[in-house]
Amino acid sequence: MFSNLLRYWHIYSSYVQEIGIKNEEGKDGNIQNRLFTFLVIYGLPLGLLSLIPSVIVEYRMGELFIAFADIVGMSLIILLTLNRNVGFELRKYFVAGMLMLFSVMKIATLGSFEVGSTYLLAFSIFISLSFSRKLAYVSIIANLTICVGFAFLIRFKLFNSAILDRYTFETWSIYALNFLVVDLVLVMLVCLVIKDMERAIQKSEGLFERLQQEAIMTLKRKQLLEESEIHYRSLFLLNPLPILIYNTANADILQVNIAAVKRYGYTEAEFLKMSIQTIFSVGIRNQTSSLQEIKYENSIGSQTVSMHYPKNSKPFIADVSYSNISFMGSDSRLCIVRDITSDIEFTEAIQRKNEMLNEIAFMQSHFVRAPLARILGLVDLLSKSSAIGEEDKQILTYLLDSAAELDRIIKSIVDHTGNSVEK
Repeated sequence: MFSNLLRYWHIYSSYVQEIGIKNEEGKDGNIQNRLFTFLVIYGLPLGLLSLIPSVIVEYRMGELFIAFADIVGMSLIILLTLNRNVGFELRKYFVAGMLMLFSVMKIATLGSFEVGSTYLLAFSIFISLSFSRKLAYVSIIANLTICVGFAFLIRFKLFNSAILDRYTFETWSIYALNFLVVDLVLVMLVCLVIKDMERAIQKSEGLFERLQQEAIMTLKRKQLLEESEIHYRSLFLLNPLPILIYNTANADILQVNIAAVKRYGYTEAEFLKMSIQTIFSVGIRNQTSSLQEIKYENSIGSQTVSMHYPKNSKPFIADVSYSNISFMGSDSRLCIVRDITSDIEFTEAIQRKNEMLNEIAFMQSHFVRAPLARILGLVDLLSKSSAIGEEDKQILTYLLDSAAELDRIIKSIVDHTGNSVEK
């Protein structure tokens, strides 16, 4: 049975919150709307519990009209406060009006300031909790007006009422004055508490908004970081040139890309167990260079030429561009390797060809032209001899021209070869 009561209570409270805490625009209401909602949740059941004995007592006292009015008033409060089609503000004003009406009716019919002041106090507290501070102080004026009105009734006996038999003007004034003072103090305290609550809620809402903004910014930064990490991985892993990262303190390899795995023939796991000294030596052009010179150099970026030793292929010469970075929380160095073996071999081939051309030019100028020069000298002597006839002289002239032409050709070859070597 208790579990059923809890289930019904949960359904009831959920329904009241659904139609109460949200205002007509569907947004969260202010603190007064929330307080009114919780007053309805707990006030209606407690009001029903107090209504039953009150009606029984009033019935036995013969106050049938008051008992009937209590039942009708409570029924109207329940019907209007739980009706989602009635405006939220209208519900609050209706409950406030019913509390004031009950207070006046109890005082006028029962002649009991104690019962009536309970409703008047409930009226002021309800106004303070459910409306603005201005209306809260207006409720004090309303209670003052009611007390003054009944004081005039007692003083001038305007019409017959049970209150005339119980109170004199003086006793009523004392009761009313004390009640109004207590009512004012309670209203002021409630307004002060609500004001502090509003400040705390505004502060918490502002803090919540800032936390939301910070969470959004953190999420955006995380997304940007993930995007930059993906971009870095793409640039690193998919780079066509081999890239290696090693620790500058102990020269252990920390990470390699796909191109390095293909070029050196080691797996990534094998790389991570190796030292950078295993796969290349530094400074082949300057044999005095050492790994320490490169490891502890503080330059942002630099280059060196080194001999590299793959796993299952012949060594190659590479131009290494490197820069200092921080990787996995340690000082590291990133190396970009470019194979220049073919460039060096091509340069050496050109040098060999130049040397061959130099040799050819030397042979042309010293070994070929020397016999040719002697031939030219002999032909010139023969052409000047008187023992040779005119016909032979003509032949010697042709021979001399051919030898001179050959000399020019050899000289041209030598000059052309020299120019090619210089270029």
